[in-house]
Amino acid sequence: MKNKLIILISVLLLSINGYSQNDLGTIDDYGRINLTPVLPNLPDVPDNAKKLLLTKLHQIATKNGVGGLSIQPQFIITSTVTVVSKDITSTAPPMVAMNMEIELFIIDYFNQKTF
Repeated sequence: MKNKLIILISVLLLSINGYSQNDLGTIDDYGRINLTPVLPNLPDVPDNAKKLLLTKLHQIATKNGVGGLSIQPQFIITSTVTVVSKDITSTAPPMVAMNMEIELFIIDYFNQKTF
């Protein structure tokens, strides 16, 4: 009786399908990459412009099929912002017009490589 019970339990355990990572067939390395948008320290840029830049970085990654958010990302997409000119308009109320140069980078964070 004990042998029958052991055989029954082992047959039930062996019949369970296990999937490690991918049960949809093969996938290339491009499908495994997630780009997490990260903003650098931008002291001269207004907060609403920072939020817009972060949203655009996320849209770029998502539209190309590599968007994602990770706690410890390997690949990040980031930018550098250089303020080319800053002008105050003569309108009422006075407004600030800024011309900026934005460069985008994809960085392998663990291997410290820039693409």
